[in-house]
Amino acid sequence: MIILQPQLSDVRKWYESKGLVGEGRLSILQTLLAIKKQPFGIESLAGAGKSATLDLLANHKLNGEEILLPKESVYIMGVGSKTAQMYKEAEINKAKLIYVEELQKAGSSLEITEMLKNLAEGKEFTRDVTDMAGGSVKTQKILKGKGIMYTLAIENKHKNDEEMKRRFIVMSTDVSQEQTKKVVTRKAQERFAKERLVEISEEEIDSLRRHIKGCLELDNIKFQNPYAEALSEYMPTPDQKVRSFVGHYFNVVDAVSLYHYKDRLMTSRKDGKTDLFVTIQDVYVANLLYNDYFTMDIHSIPPLGKEILLAFNKIDYENTLASKEAKKVIDLSSFSNEEDTVEHRWATVTDIHDYLKKEMNIVLKHGVTRDVCNQLYEAGFLSRNSKPGAMNEYCLADSVESLNSKIDWSSVLEAGKKLMKEHKPQHYEEWMKTQELQIINPLTDKQVNILEKEIINKPPNIITKPQEVEIVMEDLNDEHVEGQWSKMEGVG
Repeated sequence: MIILQPQLSDVRKWYESKGLVGEGRLSILQTLLAIKKQPFGIESLAGAGKSATLDLLANHKLNGEEILLPKESVYIMGVGSKTAQMYKEAEINKAKLIYVEELQKAGSSLEITEMLKNLAEGKEFTRDVTDMAGGSVKTQKILKGKGIMYTLAIENKHKNDEEMKRRFIVMSTDVSQEQTKKVVTRKAQERFAKERLVEISEEEIDSLRRHIKGCLELDNIKFQNPYAEALSEYMPTPDQKVRSFVGHYFNVVDAVSLYHYKDRLMTSRKDGKTDLFVTIQDVYVANLLYNDYFTMDIHSIPPLGKEILLAFNKIDYENTLASKEAKKVIDLSSFSNEEDTVEHRWATVTDIHDYLKKEMNIVLKHGVTRDVCNQLYEAGFLSRNSKPGAMNEYCLADSVESLNSKIDWSSVLEAGKKLMKEHKPQHYEEWMKTQELQIINPLTDKQVNILEKEIINKPPNIITKPQEVEIVMEDLNDEHVEGQWSKMEGVG
């Protein structure tokens, strides 16, 4: 049996063979970010599968040799005392990746938090300690160049500060009722002839693990992306925050290219490093996998923020706890300085909480619902009415800037070819041989022509209209190649 280079769809199939269903996008992305040593976290509700997903990739204490990453490449950081980890510097420095199982346990340790920030920024972390017996000073050092991954339950009081948020790519699990049904069905299917559910052979699994190890061991790689400049023209820029996150976007592109390094043009440099040239299919696949998370990050939409925004259009406003009378907005989004007298329909935290529970099968504590609503208010997507002695009321904001992005893949391709021909002419012909327009969508296994139809990507968007509010979010359903749209009407 001839085993070819593993494809990204093989990564998804491996996770599915371990019982993980409906999280193709997340499982592929976490694997790509790990081999690139790109810091990332999974934040979601307790019991929503975040640890189960990341444990399959990295938790050798739980799963032994059955994880996807090489066992020796991962150091699992259990957060005990604030200084305990520093005494394991030799063990940490041998690893390429650090897995913090529950980040909330590090919340009270400023030292651990600062160490994670330094490493995520590509810096080493040092700490001077005094030998109590001899009085000498010893410097403990955690070397740079390590990837960091963590899980965080959003119900916990610990929240990452802005510095942590900028340094990490944050993803979340699917908490929808549809996903819950998939999980229940899968668990039932595993009760009989479990082998029928596996779509990847042992030989393919061995090949995949060897390939992942090879990717991790590639050092001194410089990624050359001639498409980056053209892509930047389509990037939404709601505020200065995008300056930090645009680097994450291109790091995901690099990670896709790294995974396919055996099929990419690689050339030696005078400084001893190796140039790896990105292809158009790397860019396309990275956008397919990461665009939604990127959009939420740059617009400061927290985990479960999308679900709460969607709930506002479905709530039965005639039966909410909020006053049925139309009110004048008291607190406006910072996006507008003009007085607003448009009528709105308001809902309390209890209204939102109850709708999520009854209609979307999402059970949140009232405090979590309130926290997410307040974050959406700070982001400008909700307006808030604060009343002394009563619950805050919220409504969809009508003054958030409208932002649209539409990638013209044909233009991106031609712009990249032009730059390559102008600045790397000696490699142009070989590089062109690596470009493919017909690819396999790793989420669906369906063939896609990159130029056949444009993929429209829009950030969450609220249009300023008195009687109509439109929220646009790409559907995270793995069965769909193209973004799906939700038209939100009747809010007013």
